[in-house]
Amino acid sequence: MHHKLNNDCRDGKVEEITNRKILERELQMKVIYDPQTDSLTIILRDVSVKESDEIREGLIVDYGDDGRIVAIETLDASENVSEPSALLYEIKGQAIPIAA
Repeated sequence: MHHKLNNDCRDGKVEEITNRKILERELQMKVIYDPQTDSLTIILRDVSVKESDEIREGLIVDYGDDGRIVAIETLDASENVSEPSALLYEIKGQAIPIAA
């Protein structure tokens, strides 16, 4: 048995799914190592960067429109991180190895 959705219900569902995907993308944390530039970036939120500060030589913090941290980048990553292409994600008390 097939049911037809009226446009209001269907549009509302599409809007809900779209909003959820946008929210999920904004909330996903991402770690990127670029071997060409030897930089390691930790993206905390997928939003536009308003301002960047180099708080120490080779350590850059990006901020969003709301003043909150968006990303942290370290230059010359191979000098500061023992294995920049390896990642261990830990939730307090639970180590979860992630293969590159």
